Amino acid sequence: MECRKRTYEIINMLRQHVCFNFKPVNTDIKKMLEYDCKESSEALTMMSKSLALFDDDYVTKRMIEEFIIDEQDHFNRIKGHLCLIEQIGIENYIIEMLGE
Repeated sequence: MECRKRTYEIINMLRQHVCFNFKPVNTDIKKMLEYDCKESSEALTMMSKSLALFDDDYVTKRMIEEFIIDEQDHFNRIKGHLCLIEQIGIENYIIEMLGE
């Protein structure tokens, strides 16, 4: 029962991070990506720290590990977009994205 309670606590913590950390809509693409990158980095840190709480609960630990993998992929994608903006400029980036 204690394990289930901790599982709900961590899921609620993750849900709160995702649902309550949104800022007003940003129309600057680069700033939006930078914000997303920062939030993703913070989420990765939080989820990584939470793994230690579930050493005795393989199922929940595995679920959090999968969340981390997905979030790391998201972080890498966003970082790639930011690097592309730095290389080709925001105008060319927008043109490139519209072409896809």
